[in-house]
Amino acid sequence: MATTYSTILRQVGVLSGSLRGEQIEGVETSYIVNPITKAEIAIKSPFAYTQLLDAILNAEAQLSAAIASTANHEWRQILGDVTAALTYGQLIPSTGSGGNQIIGMRGAVRDSSTFEPCTENQLEQIRDRVLNPNGMWKIPVYWYAINDRRIYHTVDSVIIDVCTYARPSALSLSLSTTIALPEVLAPAYVDGALMELDDKFSRFGGVFTAWVQAIKQGNTSVNTATTVIQSEAA
Repeated sequence: MATTYSTILRQVGVLSGSLRGEQIEGVETSYIVNPITKAEIAIKSPFAYTQLLDAILNAEAQLSAAIASTANHEWRQILGDVTAALTYGQLIPSTGSGGNQIIGMRGAVRDSSTFEPCTENQLEQIRDRVLNPNGMWKIPVYWYAINDRRIYHTVDSVIIDVCTYARPSALSLSLSTTIALPEVLAPAYVDGALMELDDKFSRFGGVFTAWVQAIKQGNTSVNTATTVIQSEAA
């Protein structure tokens, strides 16, 4: 079953509600409500409904940034997009072809027609190939260079594989929507949101940081049990 934002909100809302010392019967009643309502959040959590959603979405944004900043991470495809076709010397755009903000590291540069990958090279070499004095160069090459946000290349136009992210608005978020990132990150959504909400949840900060570090190392899992023990011992 897909993990929805409602599932994450339910966990964050009820866990944060422990600050009020809610009885176990009340916790169970709250926990099985799906989707959890604003009225339930008002009763069970010391934080506002929209504040909880913002904290969840902030955690998602940080996880997305970690994925996008890690070359060759298998989750990059989830955030994947390409730029528009770029001609010689054109500025690299700040948004992908879908209109969302580009984040993290750039991926492969490819010929926009054949999709052949291009190899990074020195700008002088590329300029020489493009000018091709006296027609001395006969064999085509697929080279590119980036200089001060402009891309130069030896083909007609290129596209760049990128990651993009558009943070949803807490005010318009549909709780029935499946979370944007893999389900394995559901605990990280919860940990990151709790970390932001209150210093009393500081141990969750260590768990969330462990997730971010694991992603940046190219991993898709983390030993949260060890991290919790270390956080509580600190």
